[in-house]
Amino acid sequence: MAVSDFSKLEAVVEKLLASLNSIKEEKVDLQRQIADKDLKIQELEKEIASLNDDQKKIGDRVSSLIGSIEDWEKGTGADQKEGNTSNPEDSPETQKPEGQLFNMGE
Repeated sequence: MAVSDFSKLEAVVEKLLASLNSIKEEKVDLQRQIADKDLKIQELEKEIASLNDDQKKIGDRVSSLIGSIEDWEKGTGADQKEGNTSNPEDSPETQKPEGQLFNMGE
């Protein structure tokens, strides 16, 4: 083999090694990006679980409020069916509300 052939071979090997090093750096960068994305996925899954839990709690509270309203309506309807002739000033429409109907802070 002539010296020029060795020079060409040497140039090709150097080019291949440079490409290999570039690919290794790209691999490390991609692995770091994957790790970052995995961490972000875990954070989002925790947030979804928390939001689902909040949604369930809100649904339970709404169902409870609806049940309370239905119970109240049944109680009010029973008073009217029994012919309750109480003072009109005592009717729910004329009474001043006491307290808060919904407790939004809890």
